[in-house]
Amino acid sequence: MEDQRICIKFCVKNGFKGAENFWMLQTAYGDAVMSRRRVFEWYKRFKEGRKETADKERSGRPPTSTTPEKVDKVLDLNARKETASLNFEATTDDPELLKRVITGDETWIYGFDSETIQQASEWCFKNEPRPKKARKAPSKVKVMLTVFFDYQGIVHHVFKQQGSTITADSYLGVLRRLRDAIRQKRPELSTPISTVSIPRRKIRAHYEHMSKFETGRAIGLKEAGWSNRLIARHLCRSDAAIRRCLQKWFNNGSMQRQDGSGRPRATTEREDKTIVRMAVAAPESLLSTIQRVTGTQVFEMTINRRLRERNLRFRRPLRCLPLTPVHRQVRLQWCRERSTWNCADWGRIVFSDESRFLLCPDDRRKRVWRRPGQRVDPGLTVEHHTGPQQGVMVWGAISFDSRTPLVVIPGTLTAQRYVDDILRPALLPFLSHHPGLTFQQDNARPHTARVTMDCLHLAELFRGQQDRLISRP
Repeated sequence: MEDQRICIKFCVKNGFKGAENFWMLQTAYGDAVMSRRRVFEWYKRFKEGRKETADKERSGRPPTSTTPEKVDKVLDLNARKETASLNFEATTDDPELLKRVITGDETWIYGFDSETIQQASEWCFKNEPRPKKARKAPSKVKVMLTVFFDYQGIVHHVFKQQGSTITADSYLGVLRRLRDAIRQKRPELSTPISTVSIPRRKIRAHYEHMSKFETGRAIGLKEAGWSNRLIARHLCRSDAAIRRCLQKWFNNGSMQRQDGSGRPRATTEREDKTIVRMAVAAPESLLSTIQRVTGTQVFEMTINRRLRERNLRFRRPLRCLPLTPVHRQVRLQWCRERSTWNCADWGRIVFSDESRFLLCPDDRRKRVWRRPGQRVDPGLTVEHHTGPQQGVMVWGAISFDSRTPLVVIPGTLTAQRYVDDILRPALLPFLSHHPGLTFQQDNARPHTARVTMDCLHLAELFRGQQDRLISRP
């Protein structure tokens, strides 16, 4: 295609039009000519001043086929192939080897015959409700079976008790019982001359890093005169791993692994400080806002990681009511007076309050950047007022072992409505049925109004027992 682009560039230099250019290319190349759209695209590029005829280099599609899981599978497959090749070589040298091999594995044995979806299906009419069938939990009625067998049949099998797991000690006991079973059922395999091979399902040593102990053993065996192939078979390693290990030892005189440089950071230290300074100065800033203001050419997740490195998290702010210094002092004094109360004292208290349920509540999606321990920081909290919004107000009272029915308050709660709709029909009958309880309410205006206090003082329950009424600031 590049030769056709050169021709297009030549026609542009000589002043030919796009249609004439395409006709000339079609006459010269025939069926191999580029499409009309591509010809006009390159014609426009050369006319706008482009000089190169080759395609620009592109990053290409990101490598999604190479993942750590797939690498492990390939390494495991290579290890299995190598083990199979070794077994094939051994069987070629000794045809009777397979008769001396005992294979073992574990499997789950279920207490019922499992059914497929097709086997569990039932015929029913179109408008008939779906049939119900009891669901079976396989994990409740299953047991693990460990079985060892050879070409003649089963040599030994063990059922694992329910609730127990396979550990190194338990498996060692299984192998010891297997040895006794071999002596009884296969006496020809228990002679000192013969050996029994139990192949492993996965030879992880073939693709794991060699430990310092294994490296030292390989070097010692090499200095003793062993060959690389013999060392690899003795240590259950691949020939390439042993060769690289010994070559590194002879070249460097050490087996210390060098730390990799890793992927380079996308941001500089100065940019990191700018990101953190922006988040601390404006805690409500979003990641996109920080990215736009700081001008860093990185993804939002990178900015999030930089903030997490500085122990900054994007959390919802603590919402509190605006309290004056007088409110704080009165509340602190009230709490100190009752700091020595125990559970029995608080068990005699009737807590009451009203709450307004808004039809359009605050979704609380607003977040701020803060460090651990800064939840109550005044600069990171959001004050909100209980403003007039569409909703419904409900009053209720609870004690340690009882509660009053909920009272729906229509409209605005006033002192007279508090007396007529709450105190007389709900609270006073509740306190008369539960003698010994103390009523507590906050200092809201309807609660501390004269008509409210007169109603409570004139009630028989509170006559001469002013300690049964507590006002919380």
